[in-house]
Amino acid sequence: MRSRLRPAILAAIALASTACEPTVIIERDETVRIPSGASWSWSTADGDGPSAAQGEVVPPPDIHDRLSDAIAQGLEARGFRLTTPDAAEFFVHFHLARREVVDTIPRTDAPRAVGDRDPQDWGRYGDPEQMRERTMTWQEGLLVVDALTADGRKVAWRGIIYGEIKPQAERDPTSAIRSAVERLLAEFP
Repeated sequence: MRSRLRPAILAAIALASTACEPTVIIERDETVRIPSGASWSWSTADGDGPSAAQGEVVPPPDIHDRLSDAIAQGLEARGFRLTTPDAAEFFVHFHLARREVVDTIPRTDAPRAVGDRDPQDWGRYGDPEQMRERTMTWQEGLLVVDALTADGRKVAWRGIIYGEIKPQAERDPTSAIRSAVERLLAEFP
């Protein structure tokens, strides 16, 4: 069971724990307003996210619960109230994806392009062309959070956060998830 959890945990923790800061993208429909203090509810699954081929994962229940809790607490901290679907002024759902990325560093004897500069001293870390490992592999994760209109037909706000997964982030997935959701919801209406 632990081996099944690992990919989903890594995808979730990638969101806040990246080698560089994660990328955050916010999309808004300016014709739809979400008023301060509006009530919201979770929407049903919509199937509108990354495809399985693009890396969408169904998080195991514990990761799903951590993400749901972080989103609910983030919205509550901004004055939005969780309610029943019948009373909701807007709906929220999320999608999670991960993928493995592989990159190969060119060989040192590879033909050089015209205009390449001469090799220079790379400092104490050494020339990247002299690295023993020629192939590098890492994990990337993505979280999409949508706020839908009360009829569920229109996305009023979409937050996307993605980045490279740091291996050390696996130690504390709850903090990583909360940090990612906080970064994402910082620009929520």
